[in-house]
Amino acid sequence: MGLDPGISNVMACDAAARFDVVDAVRIRSSDMVTLPGLEVFPLYSREAFLSDVLVRPSVWLDGRLQDREPLSEPEEFPFPPPVGTKRTYLVAHEEVKTLPRYLGKPLGRVDYKYALDPNLVRALISLDRLGLLADSRTIRIGNQMVPFRRAVLSAFPEPSALVLPLQGASAMSIEVEGRAGGKRMIRRGDVTMRHEEANRRRSTTAVYYLTAVGLAIGIGLIADKATPGPGVHSSEVLDPARVFKEWAARELPMAWSERVVET
Repeated sequence: MGLDPGISNVMACDAAARFDVVDAVRIRSSDMVTLPGLEVFPLYSREAFLSDVLVRPSVWLDGRLQDREPLSEPEEFPFPPPVGTKRTYLVAHEEVKTLPRYLGKPLGRVDYKYALDPNLVRALISLDRLGLLADSRTIRIGNQMVPFRRAVLSAFPEPSALVLPLQGASAMSIEVEGRAGGKRMIRRGDVTMRHEEANRRRSTTAVYYLTAVGLAIGIGLIADKATPGPGVHSSEVLDPARVFKEWAARELPMAWSERVVET
């Protein structure tokens, strides 16, 4: 339980409950940071970031999980200000695997896309296809032989060593498209936070702050016996009203909107 996955699953379930048939669930995420000389770099573990983006992602389509190529199906997605429109790419994520099990109604497609700089995407895909990111590919740096993969990652700043506050923002958006009462609609939820605000609250980034809040809410609800019982449960089993109440109690934004899709 975190922001995504976690709060994203609960938001998707709440939005989907308003539809008779769900045609698509789209989850989009972006982390924007402004640093001199750097426009895009991971705000969490660099090794975890590389592993995340290079594993083959899945989409839920036609009643089953289907694999796709890493960082494929680029899409321009309009995040709320101050993030704005960013190019997003398919990335492997847990929501794609759990949401189809819990929505309890016909479901067309589920996918997760993450915003990345197109130049970074091209570079990572090229290096991976050349086999240069394998742990076995090493280069000499000084008196040591190190994996080329590690050398590439060292070009990015270590998030824990950055001097706060960073400028920029994190955004996570979900869109659920479906049909209700004969109308085709899209219900959208947005969570956005500036890194400066996260630093003011807890001397951290928005990525870590929002993830930690989602985790804290989940732990609190487990303590309140808000899950079906002992065992491992996905966040879809939680009552959205209780989750959103806890979210609002921490004075965090969650904006909802609806629009009709003309057919």
